Amino acid sequence: MWLKEGNRITRFFHAKATALQRRNRITQLKDAYGMRHTWETGLSQVISDYFTTLYSSQDCTPVNILNCVPHCLSAKDHLLLDAPFTQEDVRQAVFSMSGDKSHGLDGLNPGFYQRYWDVIGDDVSAFCLQCASTGLIPPSLPETILVLIPKKQHPEYISDFRPIALCQVLYKIVAKLLAHILKCVLPKIISPTQSAFVTGRHIQDNSVVAYEAIHYLWARRRGKTGYAVLKLDICKAYDRLDWGFLQAVMRKMGFNDRWLGLTAQCVTFVSYRVLQQGTFIGPIFPSRGLRQGDPLSPYLFIICAEALSRLIQARVAQGAIHGVKIVTCTPVISHLLFADDSVLFFRAQIHEAQAIQTLLQDYEQASGQSVNFSKSLISFSPNTDLATKLVICSLLLLQEYDDLGSYLGLPMAIGRNKRERLMCRFWWGTATNRKSIHWMSWDRLCRSREDGGLAFKRLREFNLALLGKLVARLLKARYFAHCSFLDAPLGANPSYLWRSIRASQPLLLHIWTNPWLKDVTNPFVSTPFDACSDVLLVQDLMLHGRWNVGLITAVFNERDRGLILGLPLSRAAEDDLFWLYEDNGFFSVKSAYKALTSLRIEAPPAGMASESLLHLLVTCSFTRQVWTARNNLIWNHRVTAPLSVWTRALRSYHDWLRAQVEDTPPRPAEGATIWQPSALAWVKLNVDAATIVDGSCTGYGCIARDSSDFVLRVWIGRLEGAFRPKIAEALAIKEALSWIACTGWSRVIVESDCLLVVHALLARHFVDATASGDLISHSRVIVSQLDCDVVFNHVRRSANQVARGLAQASRTTTNVGEWSCHYPPFVLPILSLDS
Repeated sequence: MWLKEGNRITRFFHAKATALQRRNRITQLKDAYGMRHTWETGLSQVISDYFTTLYSSQDCTPVNILNCVPHCLSAKDHLLLDAPFTQEDVRQAVFSMSGDKSHGLDGLNPGFYQRYWDVIGDDVSAFCLQCASTGLIPPSLPETILVLIPKKQHPEYISDFRPIALCQVLYKIVAKLLAHILKCVLPKIISPTQSAFVTGRHIQDNSVVAYEAIHYLWARRRGKTGYAVLKLDICKAYDRLDWGFLQAVMRKMGFNDRWLGLTAQCVTFVSYRVLQQGTFIGPIFPSRGLRQGDPLSPYLFIICAEALSRLIQARVAQGAIHGVKIVTCTPVISHLLFADDSVLFFRAQIHEAQAIQTLLQDYEQASGQSVNFSKSLISFSPNTDLATKLVICSLLLLQEYDDLGSYLGLPMAIGRNKRERLMCRFWWGTATNRKSIHWMSWDRLCRSREDGGLAFKRLREFNLALLGKLVARLLKARYFAHCSFLDAPLGANPSYLWRSIRASQPLLLHIWTNPWLKDVTNPFVSTPFDACSDVLLVQDLMLHGRWNVGLITAVFNERDRGLILGLPLSRAAEDDLFWLYEDNGFFSVKSAYKALTSLRIEAPPAGMASESLLHLLVTCSFTRQVWTARNNLIWNHRVTAPLSVWTRALRSYHDWLRAQVEDTPPRPAEGATIWQPSALAWVKLNVDAATIVDGSCTGYGCIARDSSDFVLRVWIGRLEGAFRPKIAEALAIKEALSWIACTGWSRVIVESDCLLVVHALLARHFVDATASGDLISHSRVIVSQLDCDVVFNHVRRSANQVARGLAQASRTTTNVGEWSCHYPPFVLPILSLDS
């Protein structure tokens, strides 16, 4: 009962909320001259003047930097950027927001829109689509509330607060529509030196590159040429960005007038009201800056930061700056950008330091931003002489720092046990400093809630999960350029990061050593190996692009045969490894951590790992049942059969599992829908798939009808292998699309009752490494090559009866093929199912 009902609004929670409000309340602050002000002595004016000055534009001249920015967008990119938005795009934008996100001036949070979407959805969609398509945003929409979040414990100046913009939800919807499209072209216009907010890149990538480069420099104790690492902190990066600079950079990159107008309206038509103690201070009308809280701001910021990246690249090309080259086959690393944090690498020479100083001044003059030298740091390789260090530090107004690693957000495993001890002391401790009793072991607390724990993070496993994500992305050229990670040695002079990443190698070896069957419990072939067999590679099991069913049946047992034939073959993509513990086939920290912790919880099989006495004699549920049976024999003279002990242990386990499931009321049955004809001049093609009863193959059915419900064609097909439902549906749609190419139709609506596949086909961005994802990607390629308009639509099963009946008919007939008239007798009753 406590686990289900304990999280309620009580006096404890009210006390915590009141204390937080009291801590965030502003009573007095100092102005720029050090004079202290209260609300009675003009604190409101101090706040208003500060933000008015902060958001006031200065004269910026970006001409020199713009010469380094190339034209990046092609005509194909413009087609993508100018593609019309749909009502489904608006709905996805609304439901992608957390329901309890802060509201704007209208007082309506995203949860309101989500809860009543069936009532207001059409009106909201029409309004947002009009704003996005016409580029005209009402002036009241970008009105924004500013809340001040303290950046330190006892703030004294208004600059000690971080202004967070609370935008109206309607504006956020429009901004999310634009941001969703803008993300499509970012990988093309943003250099690899920037990894934040770009699809397919991770901020950890640059962290690892920086760590490896710093490790290389610190190990450089010989040679005449020293190197320097400069970590920059941009002061008020979002707030000081010049609007004219943003427009100039976007125009130089190739954005058209429509997008320049849209971004200008989102950025420039802004007014702020500072919320403090229930009252508003303002309005404040800015002339520069991006709002922290605007979904569009991060992407616009990295577009501007790209100008700095291109400027540095130009100086490197001119030979004014020389970056770091770790090994021969890796590119030169001159800079890495972490949003508003930047790391620069250059030779520790006076003229290169002067070049760095000049380009930073040019960037400041162009963008309106300024480097915060009080938070910026510099470090040198050990072979740099002291005199050079002093001159460079004096020139750049910086202080030398010995260790930059802790400032780059890197996963550090050092001190893990000590950290876990501190965590235990916190949870079991009291207000005093006396040692406390740990009433439950840390291992048990780290178990998931389903396994009886509190889901605390076990630092070692969590660190391994984080490091495993970096293996496939980075470090290949440095440590395993000519082999796979599974065979990578430790190497000479390895960094601490590489040592840590190799700690996850046994886990990956356990998972990926020939685990090509889609079975989480055992992805390996269980058929005994025949030394005389010529079947050594997976390609040996294929014949003309399909599985060699006869060979597979002769070589493998029933279990392996079903799993192999259940893997679809596609010529659209090369074979690759995928992560078995995620539905989309891509590695994730969450799934890796869950897999690691489950390995610790389960008892290891005999001979696979060492068993602990604690688990064997105390914590194992099956051992407990054996102990209970022993006690019954000794004290009660009752004999318990071994099978009964096993059954009781399983029953206890399943009883506990059922206790964890919340009681949910049964869902009301959805009303049945019927098939509807297409619009005039459109052909509607319904598709479905079904697995044959004996599991040997999969059948699919297609029916094409015109707007008057006239049957144009019927097709029944069969594929070898028992596929999973999603794979079977994706296969059926792929075959149907290939069929459309031979018909000559100009407009086709493809309907399926598989929601997952239809959504994947409709998605603007689709990334899936699994077998079904490969088939869906192949289908998207086929659609792009067709000379007709194809629209995908999801329908309920009740509106797809004919296609379903045709697919099921393949179970009992060998008469498969295509008919446009003179249908077989078993087909005629099926054609009337949608009537």
